[in-house]
Amino acid sequence: MTTTMTTADRWAVDYCPQCCPAGDKADRSVRLAAMTAPYAVTAGRGRWALCKYRCASCGHTWQRADLWTAKMVGLPAA
Repeated sequence: MTTTMTTADRWAVDYCPQCCPAGDKADRSVRLAAMTAPYAVTAGRGRWALCKYRCASCGHTWQRADLWTAKMVGLPAA
C-alpha cells in the first residue's frame, strides 16, 4: 500500500541531508528550512514504514526506513 501526498504538511518529516547535514544538531532556522514531508509512504519490512522524500529547496531525493513505524504513519505493519 502506497500513499501519495499532495500537500506539504508537517507529517512524517525528515531534514534534507544536503541542506541540513547536521540534522537535529543544526540551529532552528536551518532545520525549519530543510524540513521535508514525504511524497510517498509504503509499508516496509517488519514494523517500519518506507518514506520517500524530495527536498523542495535543492531537489535532493532520499528514502528512510528507520525513522517512522508503520503504525505511526497509519499503515499496517508487515
